[in-house]
Amino acid sequence: MKVLVVGTSAPGALELSYFNAIKRVHENARFFDYQNHINKYYRFGKIGKLIHSLLPIEQWIRKMNRDLILEVKKETPVIIFFFAKSKILFGTLACIKTMYSKIKIIWVWPDTPLNLERLNIDNTPFIDLLCTYSSSTKDVFKKMGYKNVLFLPLGADIDKSHISEPYNEYIVDIGFVGGWRPEREYVLKVINDNFPSLVIEIHGPNWRKMTKDVNLRKRILSDGIYENDLAQFFNKTRINMNIIDDTNFPAANMRFFEIPISNSLQLSSSCPEMETIFIDNQDVIYFNSKNDIINKINFIIDNPQKAERIRKNGYSKVLNNHTYDHRVKKIFSID
Repeated sequence: MKVLVVGTSAPGALELSYFNAIKRVHENARFFDYQNHINKYYRFGKIGKLIHSLLPIEQWIRKMNRDLILEVKKETPVIIFFFAKSKILFGTLACIKTMYSKIKIIWVWPDTPLNLERLNIDNTPFIDLLCTYSSSTKDVFKKMGYKNVLFLPLGADIDKSHISEPYNEYIVDIGFVGGWRPEREYVLKVINDNFPSLVIEIHGPNWRKMTKDVNLRKRILSDGIYENDLAQFFNKTRINMNIIDDTNFPAANMRFFEIPISNSLQLSSSCPEMETIFIDNQDVIYFNSKNDIINKINFIIDNPQKAERIRKNGYSKVLNNHTYDHRVKKIFSID
């Protein structure tokens, strides 16, 4: 049984996590990098690339889609995966289904509904299985016309994030890695104001540009950390903040799994979809308010043995049940 994964090989791309897991679970898998195929058709050098990033050129996208049809014809896979906002056109899926009606097309949606596009609705009739990262979106997708919707949370990539042992001696007391959001600045300002003597580091896009608090600016060290370096950062940090984007509520983001699989302690904002699976003060520590943030950090500092037990439990739970290998096995178990 051949599997074709359609996606981008950009650093941190979810499709690469799935592709590597599919190869371990199933072996016979190929990767079609749609971005590389679009790149072949760019004109006018860097200017053309910039224009396409702002106003996608339909002709270049359509040529990439033709390449995908030819790849399918050549490989004749039984299952095709594609992800998020991949520019796979309605006509491409129609053509594939015309040529090979038994091919199973699976679309993995790992994002807030805010980022859905018209194309996602157009493709509805040809999607055999939609995997959504949030259980609360299932009814929404069914209203859009998707018949088979599976709740499939994000997970841990054992190739990029797995660290089997905790760090010997923490270098950073409190760390956050992720893009700037007003709700994130608020939380980190609370922490910085109340724990000024601790080693606090912030890494991520737009923090230098958007952060208003002068004292918080001093905690910004870089525009981001990625891949294995990200796991290493989590591992050497005593308390890893996961401030989930408000538009992701009530679902878990990638950080929710990336932090514990790196053998690190997670202090996460409220995540209702996971709170019956990852138990507060057992596998993870949640916060819900300004006072809660302060109290939870004091609890971790004052109770290192309890914090260590929570860290171990979170790591074991993710490793044993919430990697992308587990997610792929779940998909393959569905008829």
